[in-house]
Amino acid sequence: MDHDKDEIVAALEEVTRVADINTSTVNSIRNTVVGQLSLDPSFFKSEPWKSISKSVVDKVVVSLRAKLEVTEGVVSSAPKVKPSKRFTEDNKTESRAKEKDHLSKQKEEAESSSEDENIQLIDESLPSKATKASSKLSPPPIKKRKHNKSPDPRGNTQVSSSDSQNKINTLKSQLLKCGVRRRWPTILDPLPNDKARIKFLTAQLHEIGMTGRFSLAKAKKIKEAREEALDLEDTIKEAQDFSTRGGRPTRA
Repeated sequence: MDHDKDEIVAALEEVTRVADINTSTVNSIRNTVVGQLSLDPSFFKSEPWKSISKSVVDKVVVSLRAKLEVTEGVVSSAPKVKPSKRFTEDNKTESRAKEKDHLSKQKEEAESSSEDENIQLIDESLPSKATKASSKLSPPPIKKRKHNKSPDPRGNTQVSSSDSQNKINTLKSQLLKCGVRRRWPTILDPLPNDKARIKFLTAQLHEIGMTGRFSLAKAKKIKEAREEALDLEDTIKEAQDFSTRGGRPTRA
């Protein structure tokens, strides 16, 4: 069965691509193609197909090796894929020359890429250094000191209006429970502020005997004592008035 040249070359290339380049030989690939295309066993033993087949196989092997090196990122440090001795026996010099040219091109491309990356890295680092330099020249931000408000030793703490009014009402209520009745608006309104009013009412409580913590029991005692004092005062006053008129008090 006759086969054209392109078909035979394509078969050689295909078999070489799927073969293990480290263990296969040119003759083993030739024999595989002979079997696939049903060629005469001596087809590749004579010219021109002996040379053509070897050239096709070597070309595919070199191409596979180059692709493998690129895939593995081989430039100079990675281990190189060693070609089979059987493939390079007759074409060793040519293969090495092609490999050297290929690696040289890859090395040049890698160096060029490395230089570009270095330039890019330098350019990117310039703003960072400039920023650091400017930050060194600029003075550090001045932190505002927080002034802790210490309590006034005289007790002059500021109280909100609502809290002050509540305190005033509480003190007036406590005085009322102690029996103290006053017209508070007349007494308190002339005072300058709520603080002065609170101070005045507190002093009134101390004056009638309500010292320390306020309690209803203590307020009741103070109220009773004040009422007794008022009764006694009224009795004394009546006696004085009667004696002034020259009369005698009647016996009960």
